[in-house]
Amino acid sequence: MVSTCATLLVLECGSRLFYQPPAKSMAFLSPSSDSYYEQNENVGWIPRRNIKGVHNRTGSFATTLRTNSDGLRDREYSFDKPKGVTRIVALGDSFTWGWGVGDNEIYTEVLESLLPNVEVINLGVAAFATQQEFDYLKMKGMKYDPDVVILGFCLNDIAGNSFGKDGSTNSESEADRQVSHPSSFFLKTKEFLTYHSAFYDFITERINTNKELVNVMIKLKIKESPVGYEGLDTNLSPALVSYPPSLEYLYEETESNLLQMKSFLAERNIRFIIVLIPSLQSIDRKALEATLVQSVFEGKDFDLEKPYTLLEQFGKMNHIEIVNPFSSLKRAHTDGSSVFLHRDMHLNKLGHDLLAREICKYLTTSPRSFGPSPAC
Repeated sequence: MVSTCATLLVLECGSRLFYQPPAKSMAFLSPSSDSYYEQNENVGWIPRRNIKGVHNRTGSFATTLRTNSDGLRDREYSFDKPKGVTRIVALGDSFTWGWGVGDNEIYTEVLESLLPNVEVINLGVAAFATQQEFDYLKMKGMKYDPDVVILGFCLNDIAGNSFGKDGSTNSESEADRQVSHPSSFFLKTKEFLTYHSAFYDFITERINTNKELVNVMIKLKIKESPVGYEGLDTNLSPALVSYPPSLEYLYEETESNLLQMKSFLAERNIRFIIVLIPSLQSIDRKALEATLVQSVFEGKDFDLEKPYTLLEQFGKMNHIEIVNPFSSLKRAHTDGSSVFLHRDMHLNKLGHDLLAREICKYLTTSPRSFGPSPAC
């Protein structure tokens, strides 16, 4: 027993020194039940006002959060725009809301710090899809008299446009349901090792990225059967080479929502910019392999650049400005500086910083430039 414990200790220390486990999806805040939210008949749920709390996810992150008197995860802003100030309203889901990073580390806060005489107001709400973001803009964002509206667009927004406003079937709540809630000593032990042991992560990654081993475990009923399209991660499904009819419909619905938003803002002479937020699988090869081995699909079934190319083409055809920071984030991640949270699909502090700087560069170099800003 002593020898075994000593060996495991050495293996654990070695794993912690030389091994970085792949990111893993984690539970989201549940808009339908979490104390940070309240129900709303227009958009389904909104953050409560004047909240101070802590997000603490063992093995991933621990951050504080606050909302202001209007329920935004941001500092206080007056509805009256200060003279000489350009005001940006940022829409989005949990990426824009700032899942997993501190209040001052969200890309909206970083962007505001980079641009002189600019206010960036964060209207991000976890689990929102495009139609909800548009409704929230009309309900709350327009009160701030924006000059520019930025939409932080994630690939799971495409699937999200098929869901209702009760919070029970949105894509992020689906991820929440996939997280194990242990009810036995075995499951409790497994969860403890998952979030506390690097060696356990090392072993399970070797298993979970090996199709043959996974197939054996499926036959032994240790693992569930591989998922098809319906069970595929909604951040990855838009990268399928061939779209099933249901996904074609959802993509068309998404385009329709974006065109409605553009028309609404153009009528009010408000600039509209879509910022494409890269998915975990498009940046992290290990995360992609881990996803594929649990599915019936293979690498050849996907074109990871396809959804971003389609959206850029859509923007060009419809005169919608598109910011695509994919190359910058991919380069940083490839160089060894992860841009995602540990065990999570969301951007970390570095990811938010790089995203903000890419938006800043665009705003200060595009034909409708804000003017030079060396801070970018």
